[in-house]
Parts: sequence; C-alpha cells; structure tokens
Amino acid sequence: MSELLTTQEMLDHFNVHAQAEFLRDIETTMATVSDDPHYEWVSLGMELNGQGAVREFYQRFMDNLIPRMKNGGRRMAAFGDNSIWQESIFDLEDDDGALTKHSSLTIARFQTDPIKIIGEHSYGSPGFNDFARRALGEDIWDVPGITPLDISKIQLMPVSYIGVAGE
Repeated sequence: MSELLTTQEMLDHFNVHAQAEFLRDIETTMATVSDDPHYEWVSLGMELNGQGAVREFYQRFMDNLIPRMKNGGRRMAAFGDNSIWQESIFDLEDDDGALTKHSSLTIARFQTDPIKIIGEHSYGSPGFNDFARRALGEDIWDVPGITPLDISKIQLMPVSYIGVAGE
C-alpha cells in the first residue's frame, strides 16, 4: 500500500492546482497532474485519459469558461485516503452580463511520490454543465483520450473518511 498523504499535503497541492487553473496558467496546472491521469466528468458523461486529453480539456476551460466565473469560492473540503473532495460555489456571467449561481464538486485523487493529481471525478450543477459543454465545444470528442464515460465500468474503491476541513 502506498504512503498516505496528510490533509495539509493534499490541500496544499490542490490549492496550487486550483489557483493555477483560475490564473489560466496551463503549465503550472499540468505540472500538478500525474504523467498518466484518469479524469471523469460524470455530469458531462466524459472520460479523459492521459496528459494530452487533460491538457486540452483544461485549456478549453481556461479560454472559454474561467473568464466567466465571478464571485466564487470554496464552500467545503473533505478528505479521504489520498483524496480530497472540494465543492465550489460561484457565479457565471452569461453573454448578456447577467450572473447566475452555480456549483461544482471535484474529488481529486493523489499519487504520493511525487505528489501529483492522478485523477479527478467532477460533478456540476445543471446550469454549470450547460456552460461547460459550450466552453468545451462539440469537437471535444475528437480529442484523443476523451471518450464518453461508461458508468457501468466504473470500479469502486475503498475510501476511509478522514475529516472535513475546519473540524
């Protein structure tokens, strides 16, 4: 069994990752991700395998979605074995300048040596999913490593509860 990370190690690494995303810094974002990541955007029905797929996904989010995010922040964080759950609440600005409230939940899993994000499982509120689909574009499915998610093949993994930030 691999070494368990502390909650602070996971939070520190995830914070670098999240800040780089919102600064639209693709190189720092990708430096926090493992060489062979596996992401699942369950509410988009999307699976991403490999650095190329994850990079293209993040680049499209950075170019087309992050600039629309306003007034946001972390609502909660919880921890499991080498994993962090993080919920965010934020406003998204539509084409007319109107702001609407949205949420997302990301569960990030970590490898330990070196500490990197090996995978994410993400969920968005219905309105956020609509913004995300437009930001990604219909041709996202043409990117190697991005495929429809087959939920019947998702494997369950044992996770023990460690705690919630601030407990």
